[in-house]
Amino acid sequence: MIPSRHDNPFASCWTQPKNQAYLFHAGESVDLLISRLENQGWWGQVFGPHGIGKSTLLTTLVDELSCRGYHIQLHPLRSAQCPRWLELPASPTANRRTIVIVDGYEQLRPWSAWWLRTQCRRRSAGLLVTTHRPCSLPVLACLAPNLEVVQRLVAKLSQHTPTSVTPSVVKASYTAHRGNVREILFDLYDRHERYRRGL
Repeated sequence: MIPSRHDNPFASCWTQPKNQAYLFHAGESVDLLISRLENQGWWGQVFGPHGIGKSTLLTTLVDELSCRGYHIQLHPLRSAQCPRWLELPASPTANRRTIVIVDGYEQLRPWSAWWLRTQCRRRSAGLLVTTHRPCSLPVLACLAPNLEVVQRLVAKLSQHTPTSVTPSVVKASYTAHRGNVREILFDLYDRHERYRRGL
């Protein structure tokens, strides 16, 4: 029998970026990041290793920027093809509140990345990207593994669905997966199922 999503707090329906607010480290907040982005002329990069939470942070930023009246053009890249479908108005004035966001910027070929930067610059649009390695854009956030944040995330996910996954189990999974939050959550999903079935 396939378990209901309500049976497992680590089911993907709860953990996908669109369904989970980003948990900030102490001293950080969405307001602080948006203020930093504004000071950088609305250009910035969020970089860090696979599964660290870049897309989740991006979703949190997009939601807040949209609430503040900014026009967001979000492009999650799945190939090295540049998003030539960008529809930016020709008038620079019309773009002062437009921010182009690219999730997976490192997948672009050098000429494609140059084309994207050039188009945004010509139209005075903002540009925010996620990448696995530093690029030429100003740094908005550098994400790194953090056990305390992972423990907080697990506690939040299990508020409404109790789990036998303990902090020590979370720590062991964190170590085994080198802080990759995505892989940790996959692992905890399986562990929760085994515990629930008494295996």
